[in-house]
Amino acid sequence: MEDTFKKITELSSIQSENLTKFKDVVEYEICLLHIEEHIDAAILLFKNGFLDQATFLIITVLEEISKAEICIYRGFGGQNKFVKRAKDGLFNHKSKHLAIANDITFKYLKTKKLYGKDLIDGILKNLKDGYYISIRENSLYFKNIDGECIVSDKNITKDSTKILLLICLEIFEDRLFGFSDQTDIITDRVLSKYNDIL
Repeated sequence: MEDTFKKITELSSIQSENLTKFKDVVEYEICLLHIEEHIDAAILLFKNGFLDQATFLIITVLEEISKAEICIYRGFGGQNKFVKRAKDGLFNHKSKHLAIANDITFKYLKTKKLYGKDLIDGILKNLKDGYYISIRENSLYFKNIDGECIVSDKNITKDSTKILLLICLEIFEDRLFGFSDQTDIITDRVLSKYNDIL
């Protein structure tokens, strides 16, 4: 299992044509609002029983949080090595999942207190191991295996979707808070949706 902090350092030391640093806080605010829209859509899907689609969006949001955090770090320090898109780990699901799977963040999740250490540690392990890559794929795309059409993942349940959504809200606030008064308003607003999901 790869180390989250090594992955974040590796991803932060490069840039590619589509993912560089934020030029200013306004651009960062636009990014946060984009992610918030995905979160709002996931909440609507969840509340209306579209669990597969909500799960797909929640996992996508976790990936977008990874990208946003890394793009912040790409703005620190000196000149980052420029790589082609194919060599930028932020275009790779496993790299984004590993970057979001921060042991320190997961250790202090409110959701961990509600649902227990074992369950949340299992989700953390699954993020690190790449399990959610297949969950993401299975939540939206059908398979046709030996003539049998498979349209959902049996592991996607109301509870699994809800817990992942709660974790997503906490991670958004934890990892993207603190750059300006306006960005803090956005991250606080997203976290305030937590109790609506419970």
